[in-house]
Amino acid sequence: MPRFRDRGGLFAILLLAAALRLYGIGHGLPFVYNPDEANIMARALSVARSLDPEYYLYPSFFFYFVFAVMGGLFVVGRILGRYGDLSAFEARFFEDPADFYLAGRLSVVLLALATIVILERLVSKHFGKVAGRAAAFFTAVAYFHARDSHYLKHDVPAGFLVVAFLWATDRAISRKSLSGYLLAGVVLGIAFATHYYLIFLAPAFVLCHLAYRGREDFSRVVAAGAASAATFFLLSPFVFLRFPTALEHMRANRQVVVDRSLSAGSGLFPSLGLYLEFALEQGLGYILSALVLVGFFLLARRHRRSLALWAAFPLMFLAFISYTFFAGRYLNPILPCLAASAGVAAEEPAEERGERRDGVTEKHHGAAHLARQRRGERLGRDGPIVPQALEMAGVRPVQRRVDLALLGVEDRADRVGREGQAPRQRVQRRDADQGLPRGEGQALQGADADPEPGERAGPQGDGQPVDLGEGPTRRRQHVVDGREEPLGVGDGEVQAALRHDRVALEQRRSPGERGGLDAEDSHRASLAAAANGRQARPGRPEPPRRPGCPPPAAPQRIGLPSAVRLWRDS
Repeated sequence: MPRFRDRGGLFAILLLAAALRLYGIGHGLPFVYNPDEANIMARALSVARSLDPEYYLYPSFFFYFVFAVMGGLFVVGRILGRYGDLSAFEARFFEDPADFYLAGRLSVVLLALATIVILERLVSKHFGKVAGRAAAFFTAVAYFHARDSHYLKHDVPAGFLVVAFLWATDRAISRKSLSGYLLAGVVLGIAFATHYYLIFLAPAFVLCHLAYRGREDFSRVVAAGAASAATFFLLSPFVFLRFPTALEHMRANRQVVVDRSLSAGSGLFPSLGLYLEFALEQGLGYILSALVLVGFFLLARRHRRSLALWAAFPLMFLAFISYTFFAGRYLNPILPCLAASAGVAAEEPAEERGERRDGVTEKHHGAAHLARQRRGERLGRDGPIVPQALEMAGVRPVQRRVDLALLGVEDRADRVGREGQAPRQRVQRRDADQGLPRGEGQALQGADADPEPGERAGPQGDGQPVDLGEGPTRRRQHVVDGREEPLGVGDGEVQAALRHDRVALEQRRSPGERGGLDAEDSHRASLAAAANGRQARPGRPEPPRRPGCPPPAAPQRIGLPSAVRLWRDS
């Protein structure tokens, strides 16, 4: 059910986005009133005659893409009996081109929906589910994105390629592998082969690497650049092979797009005011625009490095289009980044409320995502370490057994295959109600049977549950250098330190009451002082042990894999 609810929210957003983009998708047909649509379709169909479109105002890859869509249209129409042969298919374009333009527009709608899906997953990974859903919703209802999805043009596909590039860049930086950097370079080459103005993704990629990894492995950035150049050449080869002609077309395009803006305005960024006015009054609206500003402020305050991923390209691209003749469709490539920033601002109230689900506080949910991401980067993993079956933690008997399994003093599960005997559990607790000094422990041992995790043996060896106190408990594990990170986020807050030596765990039964459970001798002075909330002083003598109490056991080291395995097996 939780997984269904998670997917159901995104599915509802996709339904809304599809409805906004499919309504009126056949407007004007069979007539075409947008000159860019007619030009793109003509150049795409000319690929049937020659791979060289002889038109270089845009790179060639989008023409090849549209030509492939038309090929799919022919195959489907031939199967359904709509087109008898290739000649009938060609004649249909001149008689009634509605099928051709409708297929092209539907492909743009699919890319728009894919943009929403990838953006939701990426933002949820970095900033939490609320931020991811908010970013997806803001993109779904953005006016100019829904409007331009009704046209067979470059701008909405360019927005999809920007999100795909952000995903590839995040993957490359997280995995720190050469293959990840090469993949990011390939995506960058596809984006540049779709529209020239996406070249600003290249400096944004370099900034991301420097922000997250510094100068380490900078040769991989160079390799990604080589992969990008090779991909661009493969997808738009005639831009190089007919470079003088391509350069003439680019100059003509500059006169139309850039020079008109410079002649109409004066000073720096002559068209910036027009774009801001469009964003406030039509594109985003005042409320969403305010959320975008708040989101970037929060990123600069809390996650400064993430600005290289989410703000570098929008700033450079906005500075560029500020020198172009105004066209609202130019905002489509930066819309995903703006929606992500607004999602961060929407996540903030959810964190402050500290919403409860199944009686367990989920405060700082977005921060937990960031902590898990950083932990995964240090371990060289692509994703967080999350215990299995977290939904069962809300069941009280299971929760009691899982908690004690995580706090077991002696874990001999690894010795089963080596020694050929069943694992034994030895549970140790400190209980102030038994009259022992705080910080002094007493071992609970079975008579004739080994207790299961979460139970202590009775007089006849029957297991009896150990009550850990009333109310939800919190387990926190501290690292030597003072940092702490969550083991997973589910129905309880469980935080674990990532280190390879023994662990020290602390149990809080209720506000103001604390009882320590650790993985080594409970009579050690340092740990006894930690149970009382004090730091042990060097040379402090050990407290006296109760007569008849067994001697201290040797320190037992329990690593994170054993704790996760005990959690799963319980």
